Formats: sequence, structure tokens, C-alpha cells
Amino acid sequence: MYDCPNCGGNLRFDIASQKLFCEHCESVMDPYEPERRSSGMQVESRDEYDVTVFTCPACGAEIASTNLSATGFCTYCGASAIFEKRVRGEKRPQRIIPFARTKEDCRNAYLNAIRHAAYVPKELKDPAFLDRFVGVYIPYWSYDVSFGPDLSFTGKKTYTKGNYEYTDYYDLNCQVAPVTQHMSFDASSSFDDHIGEVIGPFDEKGLLPFTPGFLAGFYSDIADVPSEIYYDDAEAAVAGEVYPQLEKQFPGYTVDMPRNRQKVEQDLKMQTSAAGAMFPVWFLTWRKDDRVAYSVVNGQTGKVYADIPVDLRQFLLFSLLLAVPLFVLLNFFLTITAPSMLALAAISSFLTSFLYRRELAEIQTLESKKEDAGYLYSKNPQDKNLKKMQKDAFSRKRPSGKLVGAASIIFTAAVVIIYAMSELSFLYFMTEKLVHSPSGVITILAFLLTLIWTFRIRSIAKELKSAADTGTESPRTKKLKSAPEAWGCIAASILALIIFIWYPVGDIYYYIGSAIAYLCIVLTISGLIRKYNLLATRPLPQFHNRTKTNPGMVLLLVLACSAAAFLFPGGTITQAGSSGIQYTNPDTGYSVYLSDDEDLLTDGEERLLVRDMTPITEYGNVGFVSGDSGSQTARWYAESRYQSVFGTDSGTMLVIDMDDREIRIHSDGQVYRTITNAKANTITDNIYRYATREEYYLCAEHAFEELLSVLKGQRIAQPMKYLSNALLALILSVLLNFSWLKARAKKLKPKRAVVLAVSGMAAVAAACKAERFIRQTKVYHSSSSGGGGGGRGGGGGGGGHSGGGGGHRF
Repeated sequence: MYDCPNCGGNLRFDIASQKLFCEHCESVMDPYEPERRSSGMQVESRDEYDVTVFTCPACGAEIASTNLSATGFCTYCGASAIFEKRVRGEKRPQRIIPFARTKEDCRNAYLNAIRHAAYVPKELKDPAFLDRFVGVYIPYWSYDVSFGPDLSFTGKKTYTKGNYEYTDYYDLNCQVAPVTQHMSFDASSSFDDHIGEVIGPFDEKGLLPFTPGFLAGFYSDIADVPSEIYYDDAEAAVAGEVYPQLEKQFPGYTVDMPRNRQKVEQDLKMQTSAAGAMFPVWFLTWRKDDRVAYSVVNGQTGKVYADIPVDLRQFLLFSLLLAVPLFVLLNFFLTITAPSMLALAAISSFLTSFLYRRELAEIQTLESKKEDAGYLYSKNPQDKNLKKMQKDAFSRKRPSGKLVGAASIIFTAAVVIIYAMSELSFLYFMTEKLVHSPSGVITILAFLLTLIWTFRIRSIAKELKSAADTGTESPRTKKLKSAPEAWGCIAASILALIIFIWYPVGDIYYYIGSAIAYLCIVLTISGLIRKYNLLATRPLPQFHNRTKTNPGMVLLLVLACSAAAFLFPGGTITQAGSSGIQYTNPDTGYSVYLSDDEDLLTDGEERLLVRDMTPITEYGNVGFVSGDSGSQTARWYAESRYQSVFGTDSGTMLVIDMDDREIRIHSDGQVYRTITNAKANTITDNIYRYATREEYYLCAEHAFEELLSVLKGQRIAQPMKYLSNALLALILSVLLNFSWLKARAKKLKPKRAVVLAVSGMAAVAAACKAERFIRQTKVYHSSSSGGGGGGRGGGGGGGGHSGGGGGHRF
């Protein structure tokens, strides 16, 4: 627009010198000088200025320039195109903040910001790509919000007398020095409000009277959102800072901000005015297929906002590397039984569906732009979401982490309670006899919660897909939004539930079920990661006129595999010996006890078994029992038989319960420190097949061989432990990696209510304070009953022994 008066060359605004600079003759002049010369009047008196408006034929976005031709890439959709252009007059803003950061400063700020991001695609760090940063002036509404000097508002005091809670309300009055606070909101429907809030605030001390000279060499966006749209947000943001400060001026009182604009304006004597302004940003667009990612840098302060997708290969590689130390850690501290492995699959399915639903909900918020007031206004000034945002401006709460993960906390508490219940004989009996095990109860809970989350996922996905069908997105993106992978979690839960209801003897069914369940969960997790990239990018903007997956097949396949397992038999029952102490070690005093009430062994096998058990008396007592638990569970039957023979002395006992068809190893005293529950479970896992084949002597012989090996400090075979821990480590590594990724991403993309705050708010000092009582309310609270007679303290409980063990059905 402006030519050099010395040589006729183009002038551009030089950021370093804050002057207009001629690249041809290197002349320098004040940015206001060209307009003064051409108009012959004060620059502030003109209502419009001429610009060339460029329109992208792909998305319809409009950008303007005073003296530039169109670039080869659209700022908003990243398309390479020949732009349509026309000259028109634009309403003149009153203020402008010139660029203070050069393109080099911008690149450095961007690289420093993404340095903290994880798994950044290498294209986003390519110097050639970073050279595409474009300087753009974004139109803003600059609100001057003033309040004072005379303030009148309501305070309250709450106290308790007897069974009543009293609340006294007071009129509080004070005087403050008049304060004017500046707030800014972007006035362009094509510039996302959230981006503007994240890169803000701008330092309005840098505001200057507007002149087009500052635009020379840069682009500018078009202002198309009226100032009325953000009045409530501006006043609510200032009021949200003022009321807490007023509360400090009146100790002992609680001062709450009113929930409507009229009352706030009345209390604070608030007045608001708006003026148009231009603020500088550096803008970069990365495009892949039908998605775009924006990187925006504040041209004054250097603050950065960035949409950063992840490189899936880097993510998966790190997950595999993370799985290695997790696998080692699990092997040190965890031995999982086959049913527990399946229950963990059910828990994993719930947690995955929870994360999946949260990710989908965030995508829905991003895609609908229901928190972008400018965009909503450009599409429909009467939009219900826009009206709700304006209505809720004074009641909108800051985000709280209390609700985030509440369902997971509740579920975890339920797991702890159920396992605690298993330590109480009566409650353990209920879970063991009615639903077979605490793992079964956990699986039922996980199934119900997963089912709830899956229905919520399907509801959100349906809305997303419906919106995608009316847009210009590719079939691949539409398929992603339909959330077919969500069925993986519910399939895993159903499979786990079916197996626990069936309650087979063989571990193989649990492990096969666990493997299939984890594969289903991996299917959902893979979709979750792809959803992350959907959330980290945006749909192609559209400013013009301002194959379907059958997920049920996965479920049918899983159910078919489960049903086929019913074809395999579970085991048989044999019929109904000598009994008592068979040997006492003269050196240690420990004994061998044998009681074959069910007559599972021949006389010769009993003599051989006593020989096999004798070496264990170097470490503690040892026993073998076959019997019928009757109404007891196998666990409590084994414990009672041990105590009836050895009391709480150190030792171990193998019990074959023919009623529950279960093998148990119970240990106590010093031996229990070595033969832990995990070791007992591992040994019974290794020997139960002999009992299934009615080879009871071999079952007992191998049990005592492995018990002796453990007592000697030797290793025993644990193949299923390593397999189950490997599967669990893989799932945990991906979930932990994803959670860490989300936490890192929040640093670059904070929530709206976090960034919508007033900067540089001066402290409010009140004078001439006065208070006047208005009214009192009281609420009756009934007193607690106080206990009703002392309660029972519980029985003796067997002296507090610390024994335990593990077992396996056959």
C-alpha cells in the first residue's frame, strides 16, 4: 500500500527497529508518516482503511494485507492454492500492538515449547517447515472494565449452636480507588477462542494508536464478531478476581460472586467499554490428509500454543521398552493366579473404556466448537450453546480434578474392599460358595461399569459420525469417529464373565480367555491412540458461507470361542487309611503327619510319601491330608486341619479337598515366610493336572519336591507367571505411556477456564468499611446417636496367627 517516498520501493515494518523500512534504498521512517502524508489529517480520525482481501478457494478463509500478494499456503487449512483477491475498505480499529518478536524468535520459542512434548513427528521440526511461519495480525476486542469507588455487596457468617447451623447475612460497604482493568478477546470467527486465550494475555502497555503502516509486510485477519459476544466473559473474569480480594478486606466474612451480570455490575459499580484492536501472532499450519494442526506464537510475548500429534511408531517403541522393566518388576513382586489374571483383564477393559470415553468426549468438544463463541456466532447468532455460554459466564467454575477419574477411584476402592472381605471367614464363604471367588465379584463389577461406559461411548460416537457425514472428511476419519474399537473392551468383559460363570478347573481356559481378552483390549487401545491424534489435530476449516464397521462380529467371535470351551471336560471324583504322626525329626522336633481320609493312596504310596516328606522336617512340620470340607471352603478347611495338628507352629500342609475338588497348601510360622501365598499358588498350578487324572501320589510327590526346593532356596518352574506378567506388562506400559502423554500435552493446551484469567490485577485496598445486618437463616441437623450400647468386640480369632497359602481346583 505504501511506497518509499525516496525510491518508490515497497515499505515493510521492521520488528527490530519498530520503523518502516525500504528494502531497496534502506530508508527508515515512522509508521504513522505515510498515512499522514497521503491523507493530510490525523490518522485517528479515519473510519476505514483499504486492504486487499485474499479468499482461500479450499476453505473460504479470508485474510487481508495492505501491500502483499497471496502466499502459496492458506493460513488456516494449509492448502496450496491460487487465492482470489479483492480490494475493500475495512473498519479501522482504534489500537494495535506491533510485532515485537521476529520470525527467528518465533521459531526458537516454538522449538523450546515442543521440546517438552512427547513423540513429536519429525516433520514438525523440519527447518523448511518452520520457515512457513506467517506473521498475522488478529483482530481483538479490547475491553476496559472499570469498577468503584463505592462498592456494596453481600457477605455472610456461618456458625453452629446446638443442633442448628446459623447463617447471618450482611450488607458490606467500602470505598476503593477506581480501577480500570483491560481484557481482550479475539474478534475473528476463524481464529479459535481457546488458542487466543492460551497465547494471551497480551501486554496492553504496548498498545498504540492504529495505523496501517504497522501492517506493512504482514497479513491480518478479518473482524466479524461483534463486541457484545464477550461482554459477559470480560466482566466475569474481572469480577472473579475482585470478589476474593474484597473477602480479604472483611475477615470472618464469606463473600461469594453473584451468578448474574446485573447484580455484579450493581455491587461493583462496574462499567465496560470495548475498542477494536490488532494483536500480532505468528501462525503455522501442518496438514495431513483431511486434518490440520496449528502452531501459534504470540508476536509480542513469545507464548506458544501448539497442536502436536504423535508419531505412533515412537509411541509403540517406547511402550515396548517400558514393558521390560515393568515385566521385571512384576516378576519380583507379583505372582498372579489364572483367575486373577482374567479378573485383571476385566479391570483393564474398564480402565481402557474409561480413557476411551474421555478421549471421545474431548474430541466432541473440539469438533463441535461449542466453547468457541466467535465461531458459534458466525454460524448462528441464536445458537443455543452460545446463549448458554453467555448465561453461564458468571457461574462457570474453574476445572477441578476431583471428578476426573472418580469412577476409577470408586472401582479401585471396591477391589480393595472385596479382597479385604476375603480375609473374613463368613464373607469369604459367601464369595467362594456363591460366586466362586473375589476375582469373580471384581469381574462382575468391571463388566457392569464397562457396559455403562461403552453405551456412553456409542452415544458420543453416533453424534460425531452424524456430524462427520455432513462434512467433507475422508472415509478413514469418519470410521475413526464411529469408534468401532470400543467393542473390544465390552467383548473382553463378557468373555471374562462367561468363564467365571462356567468356572472351569483347567488353567488353560483362564489363560486362553485372558489372552483373547487382552487382544480385545489391545484393539481398543490402538483405537485410543488413533483418537489421540484425532484430538491433537483439527478438521479442515470450512468458512464458505460462514464403510461402516460391524463391531458386533468381534463380539460374536469372542463368544463363539468361549462357547467352544464348554466341549472340554472338567475332571472326575474318586471315592473313599492310616492317620496320624508318621515320623518326628530327633534333631528339630518337627513331625510328618499323614491323614488319607479319602483313601486316595495305597499303603505303599503312603510309605513312599512319608519318605518324600521327611526332608522337609529340617525346616518345619509337614503334613498331607485328604478329606471332605463339607460346608467349609477349601481354604478354611485346610487352615483348620493344619491348626488341629500343628497349632500355629512352623510348617506346611498339603490338603486335597474332595468336596470342593481343590488342592490347598497351607503354611504357618517361619516356613510361611518362604512358602508364601504366591509360591503356594505356583506349586498348585504345577501339580493340579495329576489330581485331575486321579494320579494323587504323583500330585503329592511333586508338591513336596517343589516345597523342598523352595525351602532350600532353589527355583521352581513358573511358566504361566512369566506369560501372565508379560501380557500385563504390555497392557500397563501402553496405558501408562498414554496417561503420561496426556499429562504432557496439557502443558501446551490447558483448559479454557485455566487460561481465562486477569493478568496484572492490582490489589484492592478498601477504606471506609461498613457492615449492616440483613437477615438470618438456620438449618436443623439431628445429632448422631452416639453408639447405642457399646457394640461387640469380636471373638478370640485363634490367637492372631499369620499363616496362609494358596490352592487350585482339579
